[in-house]
Amino acid sequence: MMSLEEALLKSVNISERIAEFYRSFKDPLGEYKYRKRIARMALEGSVSLMIDFDDLLSFDVDIASRLIEDPKPVLEAASEAIKEVMRVESADYASRIGEFFARIANLPDSLRVPIRGIRAIHLNKLIAVEGIVTKISPVKQQLIEAVFRCRECGEEVVVKQLGRGLERPTQCPRCASEGRKRHEFELILEKSRFIDWQKFVLQERPEELPSGQLPRSIEVIATHDLVDVVRPGDRAIVTGILAVTLERRMRRDIPPIFQTYLEANNIEVSSKESIDVDIT
Repeated sequence: MMSLEEALLKSVNISERIAEFYRSFKDPLGEYKYRKRIARMALEGSVSLMIDFDDLLSFDVDIASRLIEDPKPVLEAASEAIKEVMRVESADYASRIGEFFARIANLPDSLRVPIRGIRAIHLNKLIAVEGIVTKISPVKQQLIEAVFRCRECGEEVVVKQLGRGLERPTQCPRCASEGRKRHEFELILEKSRFIDWQKFVLQERPEELPSGQLPRSIEVIATHDLVDVVRPGDRAIVTGILAVTLERRMRRDIPPIFQTYLEANNIEVSSKESIDVDIT
C-alpha cells in the first residue's frame, strides 16, 4: 500500500508534468495553446481551463490513462498546475483566486457512455454522457469547510465536510490538552466556506431509446462555475466522474443498494430541445 509521503510525491510529480504540458504544448500553428488560454483566463476573470483530451494524450499517454482510471487526484494535480503557470502569466490574478479548475473536453467515443449503458465498471472513472436536461434545481450553497467554536474555551476548529451530513469535531484540542472532557461546539456559518451547488437530471436522447421502453436518466451534480450552465431542454454532453450514493437506509436483511450519479467536470451544451420546463 502506498504511504502518504509516496502519494504526495506522486501527486507533485504529476502536477509538475502537467504544468510542463501547459507551458510547452503547441498547436498546429506553432502557438503555445495553453499558455495563451491561461493568460486569457486572467483577462476574462475565469477560473476554469478547458483541456482537449487528445492534446494531453499526445503529450503524455501515462497521465492521460491515469486521468481516465483515477481521475480525482489527476484533476487536482492539473488544477494545481494551472495556479503554478498562472503565477508566471499573471501573479496578481493567481494570488487573488483561491482555486482553479481543469476541465476536460472531447473525450474519445470509447469513453462516451450511453445512459442506459452505465454499469459498475464505470464507477470512479472519467466518462462522458450525452442527454437532454429535464429537471434542474435552484443554485444552492454546499458547505465544504465548517468552522466550529468550542463553547468552553472559544477555540475554533476547522472540519472539512467530505461525506453526507454535518461532520463535527470529536474534541477541542485546547480543552483536551488542559484535561477538560466536555466538548460542545457551535457552527460559525460566517467563517465557514461554501461553494455553489446545483443538481440536474440528464435523460436519454429520443434516438437512443429502444422501442417500447421508457427513457432512463441520471442525476448530475454541478459545482462552482458549472452551475446555471444548462437549462431544461438543453442537449448536453457532461464529462465527469461516476459516483454512488446510498439509495436507502441500510438494513440487515437486505444488501446495501447504491444509486449512481455524475460529478460534473465539464458541461458542453450542443443544442436545445422543446420540452416542458421542470424546476425542482
